[in-house]
Amino acid sequence: MARPHAVPSPHAYFSYYPFQTGPMLWYVFAGSIFGSHNIIAFQILNAFAITGLVAALWRLGTLIGLDDAGHAALATLLATCVPLLMFATFVYPNAVGFSITVAGVALIAQAFRAQHAWQCVLALVGGFLVCGIGVILKSTFIILMLAAIIGIALVVIANRKWWQGVAAIASFGGAYMLTKLPVRIIEHITHQDFGNGMPMLSWITLGLNEREGTTPGWWTGIPLRTFHETHGNYAQQSQVAKEFIRERMQHFAQDPGDAVHFFSEKLASEWAEPTFMTSLYSQYGSSAHGFTGLPQWILSGTGAARLTSYENIAQTVLYAFALAGVIAMLISGVRSAARPMEDATIFARTFLCAAFLGGFLCYLFWEAKGIYTLPFYLLLFPLAAYGVQTIMCCVPRSPRLRSKKAPA
Repeated sequence: MARPHAVPSPHAYFSYYPFQTGPMLWYVFAGSIFGSHNIIAFQILNAFAITGLVAALWRLGTLIGLDDAGHAALATLLATCVPLLMFATFVYPNAVGFSITVAGVALIAQAFRAQHAWQCVLALVGGFLVCGIGVILKSTFIILMLAAIIGIALVVIANRKWWQGVAAIASFGGAYMLTKLPVRIIEHITHQDFGNGMPMLSWITLGLNEREGTTPGWWTGIPLRTFHETHGNYAQQSQVAKEFIRERMQHFAQDPGDAVHFFSEKLASEWAEPTFMTSLYSQYGSSAHGFTGLPQWILSGTGAARLTSYENIAQTVLYAFALAGVIAMLISGVRSAARPMEDATIFARTFLCAAFLGGFLCYLFWEAKGIYTLPFYLLLFPLAAYGVQTIMCCVPRSPRLRSKKAPA
C-alpha cells in the first residue's frame, strides 16, 4: 500500500476524494480540445471565466442599488484587484466553478423581475441548474446555493408568493442531485466503485488541527492516515473525526487564550494575506518560466514586496468599504419599511451578505487556504462599491462656480 504522502493511483485518489471526479471531467473536456498539458489554454479559459464573473458581479451590483457613481466605484475596485487579475493562473477549476455558480445566482435574481409566473419558475430552475454545474467543479460553492435559498426565503416572506419558495426548493434539490452525477458517470465508465471517500468531518479535523511547523488549520496528512488505518471505512473515519473535534473543542473551552491564538492566526492566514496565494501560484508551472522584464520584476524581483504592500492596502480599503456598504444597506432596509424594496434587490443584498458570511464561517472550521477564501472575498466588491456610493452621497460637495459669464 502506498504511503499517504506518495502520489496515489487514480483509483486510490478518487477513493479518497470522489468529489474530484467533477474537476476531472472538466480537465478531460478542456484537454480533449486544447491538449491535456496545455497549461496556457486552461489559464486562458480561466481568464474568460473571470470576465464572466465580473459581468455577474456587475449585475448583482445593479440589483443591490448601485447608481452611476457606485458602478464607477465597482469598476475601479475590480480593475485594481490584483488577486482577481492573477486568479486565472490557478489551473484548478476554482475560477471557472465560481464564475458559473455566480452566473447561476444572477439568473436566479432575474426570476424576481419576471413578468409571468412561468418565466419566474424557468429562471429559478435554470439558475439552480447552472449553479449545480459550478458546484460540480468546486464542491464548497454549495455555500452559494444555500445563500441563494436564504435570499429566496426572505423574498417569499416579503411577497407571500409561496409557490416561488416551492419552485426554489425543488430546483435546489435537482441541482444537488446533478452534483452527484460525475462520480456515478466515472464509476460506470471504469466499472469501479470509489466508495464514500473521506467524510466531510475530515476537513474539519484539518481546520482544527495545529501541528508544529505548519500554519494552524492548513493541510496535513491526518485524514489520509485515518483513511488507511480504517481501510476506508466511512463510519470509523467519522468516529475518529468526531472524537478529534470533541477533544479540540474541549481544549479550546478550557484554554480560551489558546483558542484566540489559534483562530486569529488561522483567520489571518486566510483573510489577511493580501495576495490570497495568487502571486505564489503565478510563479509555478511552465507558464512562469518565460517571464522576463516587468512580470519577472513584479512576481519574483524587487517589485514583489511593493506589489504586496499595495495589495495589503487595497484589501484593507475593500474591507472598510464593504462594512460601510453593509451598514448602509441595513439602514436603508429599515427606512424602506414604508416603501418595500423590489424582490430582486432583497434577494441580491441577502445573497451577497449570506454567501460571504457562509464562506467565513465555513473556513473558520474547514481546511484553511487563501486561494479557497478568495472567491468569497470577491463577493464583497459590490458591497464595497455600495459603501463608496453611500459615502459619496454623505460627504458635502465643495463649492463650485455654478455658471460662467458669457463673453461680452
